Amino acid sequence: MCSFAVAKVATTMMILPGLGSEAFTAAAKSYPAFATTGSHEIRKREVAAFLGQTSFRTAGGIGWTPSIGPYTWGYCYKKEDNPLQIIVSQTPATRALLVGIIVVGVPYYLPGRKKNLLQNPDLLIKNMTMAFEAVLWFWMTPQPPKPSSHELIIGNWHGDEEGRLPGYCVITNIIDHWECGIGADTRAADRIEYYQRYCNILGVGSGENFDCYSQKPY
Repeated sequence: MCSFAVAKVATTMMILPGLGSEAFTAAAKSYPAFATTGSHEIRKREVAAFLGQTSFRTAGGIGWTPSIGPYTWGYCYKKEDNPLQIIVSQTPATRALLVGIIVVGVPYYLPGRKKNLLQNPDLLIKNMTMAFEAVLWFWMTPQPPKPSSHELIIGNWHGDEEGRLPGYCVITNIIDHWECGIGADTRAADRIEYYQRYCNILGVGSGENFDCYSQKPY
């Protein structure tokens, strides 16, 4: 059974362009610890962090008005709009990194589907449930020395010897480390704004340590 947080956000997601709640809740069943661990506050914060990061990766840059704001425009794109040519020119296995809701290492996602995804990475564009499953795999799976985003958000990771402190900032570092340790960055700032918007929707505090401007990148 999905937690309150998942059910709440599934309802919220019905207003997002081209995206229903069914794919999200179906994918979440494959990762039963997602948004079901800890207090209701922690569970809702995990969903807000998840949607904040994925909304940033799929955001539409035009069409919003000042009264609505840009951070209502997540989940507009299915894949990278302008991927790096060095990646596109490589193998289908590498091209798989560019599709889906977030940049993920598809060859390592769901071993039972590895062959199909290597041969046809665009499955992550065509199948919303599979796309969410891929993102949840990335979210739930630690990749040492990186913790998983799930471990971090539920409070099981307490920082490291490199001076990284727990918070939303480390999730950004886990996903896109090149945005960290370079001072103020508009991309990292946008991730924070998306996250805080979802926290407001779900009625939960956003915690502390939002930005990774001075944090050592992974």
